[in-house]
Amino acid sequence: MVNRIFYAHIPPLRRRFATAWQMQIDRCVGDLDDWSQRILVYSTRALAWEKAERLWELQDDKDDYARALLVMDRIAAVAGETVLTGAGVVRVLWLATTAWIKGFVYRVLSPPR
Repeated sequence: MVNRIFYAHIPPLRRRFATAWQMQIDRCVGDLDDWSQRILVYSTRALAWEKAERLWELQDDKDDYARALLVMDRIAAVAGETVLTGAGVVRVLWLATTAWIKGFVYRVLSPPR
């Protein structure tokens, strides 16, 4: 239900705040941008749900829980910085890859529970 409301109301709302050149792009690509936004919202919600499930599993382990929160906070900071500064895609991919590798190494080297 939330998705139906969201999908019905967000495109017109977004267009209200669009600049002239953004409206020109909208006319050129048609519904493609609306479709891509729906995919982005769907995948972002799915990722948030997965992270919430993982946090729930860690709630009794103070250290792992704190580390998971720190990693998520750093990822959010990088994402925000990327949006604000317009950092290049290569830098974003590099930061995401190194964060994933560090997390993987941490999980592999951590003592078993």
